[in-house]
Amino acid sequence: MKAQSYAGIEVVVVDNGSIDGSKELARRFTNGLRLSIIENPKNFGFAKALNQGIFASKGEFVLALNLDVELEPDYIEKLVAAFIEPAIGSATGKLYRPPERVGGKKILDSAGHILLASRVVLNRGDEEEDKGAYDYQEEIFGVCAAAAMYRREMLEQVRISGEYFDGDFFASYEDVDLDWRAKNAGWNSIFVPEAIAYHVRRAFGWNASDEMLSNSKRNKFLCVVKNEYVLNYLIDLPITISYGLEHLLYDHYKNYHLFALTIIKKLMAFPRALKKRFEVRKTRKISPFAFRKHIVYGREDILKVRDILALAALIWLFSWLIGGRNTFYMAVFVFFILNPLVYYIKGRPEEPDQE
Repeated sequence: MKAQSYAGIEVVVVDNGSIDGSKELARRFTNGLRLSIIENPKNFGFAKALNQGIFASKGEFVLALNLDVELEPDYIEKLVAAFIEPAIGSATGKLYRPPERVGGKKILDSAGHILLASRVVLNRGDEEEDKGAYDYQEEIFGVCAAAAMYRREMLEQVRISGEYFDGDFFASYEDVDLDWRAKNAGWNSIFVPEAIAYHVRRAFGWNASDEMLSNSKRNKFLCVVKNEYVLNYLIDLPITISYGLEHLLYDHYKNYHLFALTIIKKLMAFPRALKKRFEVRKTRKISPFAFRKHIVYGREDILKVRDILALAALIWLFSWLIGGRNTFYMAVFVFFILNPLVYYIKGRPEEPDQE
């Protein structure tokens, strides 16, 4: 932070029960900075730590920053300058993977969030080599909280249950939930390609633990429960059903433990999420149709629908060939044995990480 070109930065370090000397290291760099340290006795999660930092800060803009992110010296200055319109509630720059970890190439980590019709939220450009596709300032669905700037006015307006980030999420999708609430309340997010940062991203995809993966799947579900317009969900139902079936067919086969753990977590978290949904509805300011401009129909969404329809057609064909006998057993074979086996053989794309 001492290298940043923007003057008057207030730094709040939230230590989530670290045992690696992080607090001591932070104190060594207090000279010349308005720095305060909040020490938690244990890891309360990324979302609650962010809330603690925001409560302790006073500025008009708040930068959420992961410990594994390094900023270019003008990152904060360029983001602050992008808040021209009063409706802009959040902004992010162009995040890269550290060059030394990817053979010196310019590999993107995030150019903001994108919401697919399946209700999966991805980091734009994730793991792509930067070839200029994200060189333009533009409105986006939301921002990755690894290095995101928020307008305090927006944070206060969409705050629910006394929190900016939902503490029930612990980690993963907490920034997506805030994106969604802000969009429903009429706020915009902006991508600023001139602001550059580097994100290590310590664990992602199937390299993450079962606990992290189950949290990610649960939190995606909670985002939909809390924020979705029913009308929009019904419009995209063929895609969301196809996505859900794909995960059902694959996950029960690939990892029984993860599948069961995720279902249990969803059931346990559902009542609180439903209660918070009524709070979120009070902050909505746009119609379901106005929100639809943020929903993107990706190639993967269309392929999911195609795959499910192909499976249904296959079951019907086999049933017809055998004269309608044993249709139930044929469906069980195709959906729960043949389909997962195909995924297992050909491989399946990694689950996106939201940290």
